[in-house]
Formats: sequence, structure tokens, C-alpha cells
Amino acid sequence: MKNLRDGNACARISAAPANQNPESAAGPCKDIPMRILIISPVRLLRDGLATILERRARVDSVWSAANAETALAMLAKVNPTLILLDVASEDGLFAARRLMAAAARVHMLGFAAREYDRDVVAYAEAGMTGFVPRDASTDDLFKAIDCAMNGELLCSPSAAGTMFRRIAAMAGIRGSDPGAPPLTGREREIVRCIDVGLSNKEIARELRIGVSTVKNHVHNILEKLRVNRRGEAAAHVRGIDTDRIIRPHSPGS
Repeated sequence: MKNLRDGNACARISAAPANQNPESAAGPCKDIPMRILIISPVRLLRDGLATILERRARVDSVWSAANAETALAMLAKVNPTLILLDVASEDGLFAARRLMAAAARVHMLGFAAREYDRDVVAYAEAGMTGFVPRDASTDDLFKAIDCAMNGELLCSPSAAGTMFRRIAAMAGIRGSDPGAPPLTGREREIVRCIDVGLSNKEIARELRIGVSTVKNHVHNILEKLRVNRRGEAAAHVRGIDTDRIIRPHSPGS
């Protein structure tokens, strides 16, 4: 196994040769090589996942980063097809939003997830492709990866129920006032900034406008969408990608 390191923050591990008993992958995307980026503050966890994943036939390379900052700096070089994000940390949601804003077309799976309703909804709205709970097995991880690469979402019945309730709630909000004025281009820019966790001062710097102007825009956005919080506005505009297939997971499947 070839191992290339850049300090202690990131590592690249080449895929294992074919004679090292790699697992065969299922699904219509089985011939597409995967470049996987693992993000976790726990080095032992990163290295363990890399060792497991490198033996899969579909995996071309496995890279790792200790945090979102390092991962963002690596995106252009690695060009990942799949990101595995440790969402057990407190800043997991913020990291997910930043990564998806920078690499919107990359599949992202959250692992070590807690299946609380608020977590499922928040990570789905951030663009997460699926979740692997903290008590999942390696087989569960492989299934989730295959589903993600096929544009599907493998999740528990509880998570699926949460997602459908959220979709129904969003549909109700959108249909409640069809005559509401649409957001302007600038307002949508501000909502996107809110979505990745920027403060009013940071938005002002990013868009090169005054802080008071940002506050006025935020007030107008909340009024137009008839919501009370910035996060609700971002979730309302972004919505949920209903093109994804939600496949409930049953034990033993």
C-alpha cells in the first residue's frame, strides 16, 4: 500500500491491487472508478475507513482530511466522486454546507450520524446524499455508497418518514401564498450565503456591500417568505431534491 502524506492533516492511499481480494461492487455504476475523500477529526477512524475502502474494486483512490478547511483546499487536486463526512462533530452541518457549496455535484455521505429528526432534515437540506448511522456495519456502509453513486438514498424507515414529512411541510408552505413576490437576484445571493453559514458582516464582505444593506435584504427575504429565521429562509429556497430515490432500509436487506 502506497501512502503519501502532507503533514498530519491529509493522506492519499492508493487502491489495492487486484490480487488483494477486492470486493466486487454491485449496481449500474460499478465500472466507474471512485475517488473518495474521508473527512474526520479522528485519524484512527480515517485510516481505518481508508484501509477498508481501498480493497473495493471500484475504488481508484482514497484521500483523507482532518477537517473541512483541509478538505476544501484539496478539492481541486483530488476531484472526488464521493465525500464521506464524519457528522458526529458539532460543526458537521456547517462543514457539509461549505463542502456542498464548493462541490455541488459530488455525492456526500454522512457517517456516525444520529437519526434525530432535526439532524436528518438539516443534513438532507444541506445536500447530503445519505446517512450511515453510528451503529452501522461495513456492509451497511458499502450499501450506502453504492446507493449514493446510483443517485439513491439508503436510509432507515424512521429517516424516510422524516424526509417525507418535511417534503409535505415544504409543499404546504410553498402553496400557501402563490402570489408572494419572488426573491430578487441579490436576495437569492444573500440566501445562498446564509445557507453556508455566513454572518451579515461576512456576507457584506463577500458581496462588497454595506452591513446595513445586508440587514435590509434579510428583512425583505423573511417578509417575502413569511418565515421568522434566516435558516428557515435558506431551507425554504433550497428545498429538498425530490429527484433522489428514498429507499427505506430493512434489517437483513
